[in-house]
Amino acid sequence: MYYNGAICDIYIGKGAGTKLMKEINRAKNSIKIVSPYLSPSLIKELIDFHEKNIDIELVTTDDIEDFQINKNGRSKNIHKLIIQNRVVDDEAVKKREEWLVLKKVLNSIGWGLFTSLFLSGYYLRNINVFLVYFPFFYFSNC
Repeated sequence: MYYNGAICDIYIGKGAGTKLMKEINRAKNSIKIVSPYLSPSLIKELIDFHEKNIDIELVTTDDIEDFQINKNGRSKNIHKLIIQNRVVDDEAVKKREEWLVLKKVLNSIGWGLFTSLFLSGYYLRNINVFLVYFPFFYFSNC
């Protein structure tokens, strides 16, 4: 089928899987599939073709139930086809870690103040100690 100058075939309905597998088996350079559902057998075939250095391009959903049981437990076969290039910004990672340390320090200081307030109010048996800091705790939860 030719549509807008593109050479492609569209398979819909009964027998589409059989026709698709015949076409896939004849592929020499690349395979491109757009489908919301991929069967486990199709994924296994695509993995085999990927290992033969045939380019695979998929557009599908991420909730495909295709599990393989191996010595590490269960893993998804389709993840063998996903090639992800990750670029990590070391400066951003360092800044994030610094903020996490600051968060822990401030959290510890806050809990320390709360504990000292509670203990001083308990030992002094004075409700006014609690009432002095009540607006702080009240407005910090808003």
